[in-house]
Amino acid sequence: MEGINIDRYLRHVILPEIGYQKQKELKNRKVLIVGLGALGSVISVYLAAFGVGYLRLIDFDRVSIFNLHRQVFYKQKDLSKKKAKVIKKYINEQNPEVFVDAIDQPLSYANFQKIFKDIDLVIDATDRLSRKFLINDVSKIYRIPFVFGSIYRFEGMAALFWDSACLRCLFNERFDAPSCEDSGVFTPISIAVSSIQLSLALKFLLGIPFKKNTLFVFDFLYDSFFEYTIKPNKSCLCNNIESLKDSLFRIRDIEVKKVNKDLDIVFDLSNVPALKNNRDLKKLEEKVRSLANGKNRIVFKCRRGEKSLEYAKYFRNLGVNCFSLINGNESGCIKSIGIE
Repeated sequence: MEGINIDRYLRHVILPEIGYQKQKELKNRKVLIVGLGALGSVISVYLAAFGVGYLRLIDFDRVSIFNLHRQVFYKQKDLSKKKAKVIKKYINEQNPEVFVDAIDQPLSYANFQKIFKDIDLVIDATDRLSRKFLINDVSKIYRIPFVFGSIYRFEGMAALFWDSACLRCLFNERFDAPSCEDSGVFTPISIAVSSIQLSLALKFLLGIPFKKNTLFVFDFLYDSFFEYTIKPNKSCLCNNIESLKDSLFRIRDIEVKKVNKDLDIVFDLSNVPALKNNRDLKKLEEKVRSLANGKNRIVFKCRRGEKSLEYAKYFRNLGVNCFSLINGNESGCIKSIGIE
């Protein structure tokens, strides 16, 4: 194991709980951060500053003007640039000793095996519950520690899941969780949650004891802080690893390059409500069934690829040969039909 620049990490090294040896071990650790928004941008930059040797960053989004009030590692000049590339450049300049693997695409069922390969710890910094469940499931199967984080308006929560309860023990897929994009966010809550996630991640990587099976909950509107013990749910899917594997490895997504423009029928769900709120679902079922046949596949697409996956899962359960388009509308322009 190569040595480290002790002067750079001196304030860590002199802590008796860390010391030179543990600080040096951080150099060989590999961490995956999924999402580079208010949580992930902070976490990735600080993990690099702390000396974690390998960071795999994944985010397909671009910097927008409304990000800047809370995502402070992006600047005005970064507008419209890929977040993954901006953060990689920032880290390379701040600590060139850290290797950064920046991936500007969304985590999906089609690429999770590659994304999670050889990772010691994964940190969730996403704002969509469906992606949090995907991270949870892959982490459970591969036995990778999973640091969860979530923010909503003035509220936030964080936990480290490993070898016991999981995210599904707390929430099910029907849980309604609006995103910051839809509901707004109080900037200080993102600082608090990312700090707890950082602390949990570092303590795990350094072998420092931490509170297991604990959900940390913040409410900054009422200046309150709670801790809840997370108890394993006996009926949770995580108790049946084979079922969990089956749900993960079943093909669900399709890349735009694999769409057959002559045979596949692409439905654009951009202006369609979420599945549970769709009052015209029966009408849609009739239309989809009338178009689906032995030759045609149904491909759903939407802006981010979340809603399309939800509909694809629903129609697959009805026996329809259908897929969700990876990356949603980010995949490029392909001809599609609206749902009327």
